[in-house]
Parts: sequence; structure tokens; C-alpha cells
Amino acid sequence: SFLHSSQQDIAERAGHAADGPDKFAALKVRPLEAPVDAGGAPGVAGSIAVLWCVVRDSRESGDHILFTGEVVAHQVDAAKIDALLRYRRRYAHIGHETSAEAPEGYPT
Repeated sequence: SFLHSSQQDIAERAGHAADGPDKFAALKVRPLEAPVDAGGAPGVAGSIAVLWCVVRDSRESGDHILFTGEVVAHQVDAAKIDALLRYRRRYAHIGHETSAEAPEGYPT
């Protein structure tokens, strides 16, 4: 899920451990149910966009595991543009429109 700038509280809660098998319920995050053929994992409701993927590869990278996935379904809320970012342990947002139209030749 690509969180909207108004969802910083969700990002902060999700960055911590949660009790039980359902992290969404434990952290009081409203789920967005996955499409039928998208593997079953929920997205975060209210997000700018959600990508549902199937794992195509995994490999160890230091003390982490890197998963590579193929997008099998997506949902985009075109009305939202202010994405929440995390960089150097701080939150920021990006997405303010600077023009009413996309430059000529760009898809809309």
C-alpha cells in the first residue's frame, strides 16, 4: 500500500510489533480486501494505491530476505496525490500539483 500523507499514524503503528496473527486488527488498521485472484493479503484502506503481488523470487541479503514480486492486481485512488514518504527516519509528503494539466505527450 502507498499511504496518503494523512495516514502517518498508520505508518507509525505498523512499524511496531503487534500481538496475535492479525496485525491489521491488532493495530486497528482498516483493511482493503484483495481481489479474488490476488493472493488474499489485504491492503490498507484509504491508501493512494495498492499493489497486490505474487512472490517470484526470494534471496537473503544480509540479515534480511529480499522478495521480488509480480504485480497481479492494483487499485489507485486518482483523487489522492499527497504520498507519505519515510526518509532518514522522518516522514514527509510529496505530490502537490504544480500545473492543472500534464505536459504534452505525457499520459493522464
